[in-house]
Amino acid sequence: MQPKRVKIRVNPGARTERIVVHTDATPDQEMLRVYVTARAVNDKANQAVIGALAKYWSISPSHIRIKHGLKSRDKTILVHQV
Repeated sequence: MQPKRVKIRVNPGARTERIVVHTDATPDQEMLRVYVTARAVNDKANQAVIGALAKYWSISPSHIRIKHGLKSRDKTILVHQV
């Protein structure tokens, strides 16, 4: 089974952690905005993003991988379905 690709925009250092789905997203290409409280230092924001997405989708964090954008706010996430 092919992993699902999801484009996200990350806002590190937010007041609260939350995930917002863009209304203009197409069904086959989901676009999310992920707000995390962690700062973008020593990969902490990326780990917080993976944790937030895992909680949002109710899956294990090991099923989520950042494909592109490790050092950018715009990222492509691969979600491996169980």
